[in-house]
Amino acid sequence: MSSFVLSSNAGIPFFKILCLSTYIIAYGTEITTETICHLSVAYLLIDCLLLVAIISPKKLFVNPVFPTLPWKIPAVFPVKVTYKTSTKKTAKTQTKKLNYTFTVAKASVALSGDSAVAVGNTTKLTTTKKASDRAKITYTSSDETVATVAADGTVTGVKATITAKLTIGKDTATHEVEVKNYVLSTVGQSKLTELTATVTVTGDTKNLKASDFTVKNETTNVVYPVSKVSVDSKDATKVTLTLFSELNDAANYDVTLDGTTKSFKASDGKVASIALDQATIPYATETEVKLVSKDVNGVVLKELTTTDAASDANYNFTIDTKGNGYTNGSKLYLNKVNDTAEATIEYKTGKYDQNSKAEGNIGPNKVTVTAVDQVAVSGFAVRIDDSGKSSFDKATNI
Repeated sequence: MSSFVLSSNAGIPFFKILCLSTYIIAYGTEITTETICHLSVAYLLIDCLLLVAIISPKKLFVNPVFPTLPWKIPAVFPVKVTYKTSTKKTAKTQTKKLNYTFTVAKASVALSGDSAVAVGNTTKLTTTKKASDRAKITYTSSDETVATVAADGTVTGVKATITAKLTIGKDTATHEVEVKNYVLSTVGQSKLTELTATVTVTGDTKNLKASDFTVKNETTNVVYPVSKVSVDSKDATKVTLTLFSELNDAANYDVTLDGTTKSFKASDGKVASIALDQATIPYATETEVKLVSKDVNGVVLKELTTTDAASDANYNFTIDTKGNGYTNGSKLYLNKVNDTAEATIEYKTGKYDQNSKAEGNIGPNKVTVTAVDQVAVSGFAVRIDDSGKSSFDKATNI
């Protein structure tokens, strides 16, 4: 069995050598290389690696003295170490008294999650600080008649506002959750004058009014009134807000509903793509076809008919029926199924480089419009029964 020697010439601060060696010798007066390699005390790891370079088959420490370690944390206990300054037989023996202090970091507790929930709906809170696996975690509500908090942190809204409380051991953290009739979940811009929002509600979104919403520029604090609120016919949580003014300044805006606020960045108003709003139309039916321009994020900047484009210097939009029908103002008519017309669309910036070459233009692009059965467009067909009365059925019923 080999022992080890500590030397102040090893480039390690002598105090660190004493502290580390004291800890090691507490487990035996003779230390093997295997013992050192298996040390797993995290804050001594660097010193352990350095000691590998100074292991030798001679003893340095004599008569080390260690008290019984207390179980209470934090704890301070003295260690007396007698050592020689070198490996020579004539080396003098010296004694050092050291104090070790052991502490355990106090557990910290914090909660995160939504600060609002609609009546009858749920939201989940989570602890953002890691707790011991043995720690008992308890969620409680300040008033269960307002909102309940389940064992896993799920909050169910009833009314008003509650404070959810998280307890881990003796430590606690709180998080206020306001229970509302409406909670604004998301908001984004779909057109320069339209915003699309998702709303969690306890009642009916059809009861929402334009005055319930506030749209404000974060920088200037200018408020932009909402002129109309429309609810999606298929998904009542989807709401469209129509504004009186266009938002095309790339600024950040706040939308507030019933005390909850969501933000979005407005379009910069720069055209990134152009297309038609529909590439198929029902045959034998006059149908309006529009050119649609969008920015890089898909926000609709303009919708123009052929009539509109004729008076807009930045756009060209024409339709050639190829003898398969006719145009009536802004509407296109195709005679039968599979008849086609060709649309030409173009966006012009009106900017030119030093060589008089147009910059940033899109197109002209050719787009084919095809006539299809009404069923393919709407999913419904007209059927005449024996009594001569007409009825509308889904296409699958034909």
